Amino acid sequence: MLMPKSSAIRGIVNYGNICGILGVLVSQKMATLNDLQTVYSLEDAYLLYEIITVDNYNERISRKWQP
Repeated sequence: MLMPKSSAIRGIVNYGNICGILGVLVSQKMATLNDLQTVYSLEDAYLLYEIITVDNYNERISRKWQP
């Protein structure tokens, strides 16, 4: 059994058996693991990850400006 990699934030763990980007895509319901293995290319995975990253950034910025 692989031990989870430690994160920069104490108590947070990274995915131990899957690339971080792929783990994010699956956990955010952008794709299933089967989709990533059979349907999407690596470029598709990066594009989906960019969507999540930009959406999360914009959400944080918009929360900062709410009263």
